[in-house]
Amino acid sequence: MFGYSFLVLIVICTTNARARADSNALSNEITEIIENTIKCRNNPALAISVVKDGSVVYSRGFGSRDLDHQVNVTSSTVFGVASLSKAFAATLILKLLKENRKYNVDTPLRVVFNDDNLFKDDLLSRHATIRDLLSHRMGIPGNNAIRLDTNLTRENLIQRLKYLENTGRFRDSFYYSNLMYGLLTRIAEMIGGKQWEVLVKEHIFDPLEMTSSNFATTADPEKLELATGYNDDYGDLKKVPWQLSKFWGHLCGSGCVLSTADDMAKWMLFHLNGGKTKNGRQLLPKSALSVSHSPQLRVSGSTISKYYTRPMTPVTLSEDSYGMGWKMGYYRGYKILSHTGSTYGYKAKLTLFPDKDFGVFIAMTGDDPSYLYRSNIHSLVSDLYLGEKPWLNATIICSYPEPFRTKSISSRPQIDTTRTPARNSSDYLGLYKNTPYGYVHVTVTKDNNQLKLNYGLGQFDLYAKTTKDEFYIHSVGLTFGMYNYKNLKFVQSSDGTISAVEISAFEYRSPPVFTRISDSPVNSAFSLSICFASLFHHVLVVLISIIVF
Repeated sequence: MFGYSFLVLIVICTTNARARADSNALSNEITEIIENTIKCRNNPALAISVVKDGSVVYSRGFGSRDLDHQVNVTSSTVFGVASLSKAFAATLILKLLKENRKYNVDTPLRVVFNDDNLFKDDLLSRHATIRDLLSHRMGIPGNNAIRLDTNLTRENLIQRLKYLENTGRFRDSFYYSNLMYGLLTRIAEMIGGKQWEVLVKEHIFDPLEMTSSNFATTADPEKLELATGYNDDYGDLKKVPWQLSKFWGHLCGSGCVLSTADDMAKWMLFHLNGGKTKNGRQLLPKSALSVSHSPQLRVSGSTISKYYTRPMTPVTLSEDSYGMGWKMGYYRGYKILSHTGSTYGYKAKLTLFPDKDFGVFIAMTGDDPSYLYRSNIHSLVSDLYLGEKPWLNATIICSYPEPFRTKSISSRPQIDTTRTPARNSSDYLGLYKNTPYGYVHVTVTKDNNQLKLNYGLGQFDLYAKTTKDEFYIHSVGLTFGMYNYKNLKFVQSSDGTISAVEISAFEYRSPPVFTRISDSPVNSAFSLSICFASLFHHVLVVLISIIVF
């Protein structure tokens, strides 16, 4: 009997030792691959975590938090996770709906807001629900540029949406929308009775012990182990001002969450464990979580599918449908839940393999066109841990999409910045108004006669095209790199004067048209009213965050 027990013990110890050796070998391979690829992709900082079978099997940082100070990234370094915030928004509102019981995901928005005329289209006003917001099936174009308006608030967002055109078919068109997740942010606040950031902290961060996670809207960057955001300006890395990150994240559920590799591992385990905390507490009913993980709308023509489809590549990675804050698809035939996050200075991706109890998270600074670097690291790590033969290595990751398809080289557009407009600059000057967007102001500099357009936080230089009254826009100042070299055209009235400006750069599906209401500079009283209204709003947000946190 003793001999048998001793033999069993030897087998167990040998098996455990082999498992540890295998795990170490996998970790070393991942570390080597990332160390060999992070520089070729021009990403200053990167953090990754991997979970498998209920445990964290890998969590590490690479690169430098700040290129000026060369501070190493760790698994506790804080990154903006951008649109990965949408899964937090979905989880929060599903939890609030379960606890409140006044509404559910299929409650019409007209009931929630007590307004029968919420949208321009009567069909949406009568039938749109919380579920429709969560799954991006409203049919209203993104109109993401509205977020630049310094007078936009979570409270008045619903008044802006009322005037936006829907160009897609309700519940049939996938129109990804940060504004709709901004509206979900407001609905959560109405149901929960507190600021969205507070609700997420109380209902998600604290129970999951995500102690290093925060929000771009309320965090003090000086008190965080924060990776500095960088944009890649055609090979030249430029810092993204924190002021922009804070402002751009205001519609919080769309993209304001800050987190770490360690904390996001806890978030992955929560979803893989059916809504339970590590202590076994059922934080959200499994049935409610399953709803967010279930397809709500078919998605076609995704960027991911374009670059990862057999026979072009050895394997297929697909994004076939959207749930609630999650995309559904397959990798090598395995069912996956995933989402990418892209904002100015930060990129992220999270993938769950629910049938394999496995997940990968990655965040980085710098750019990642078409999600290629993120997706390749996810694919390689997944292959290693799922026992598949990797089809990627450091060389291919650096050259991707070559050798499978020709790489398109991104180069700075050759724009003639000296071309003289067909009209005198003074013919374009003035204040223009669009009901949902607000005001744009066209000015000209005295020193070099440069036409400029200001919209909220956005400042743009205008460069004349060969076609009369058409211009390229080029962002300067805080919003550098935003909507660069996109199109704008002034509209001529019947008497030959300029009556409006159409900015397709802001929304190509339904370009907003701003009507000219003044051909002179904004008067001081109007400027002050806008300034003080914006200042009051942001001071109020800061005061609330100080009181709460």
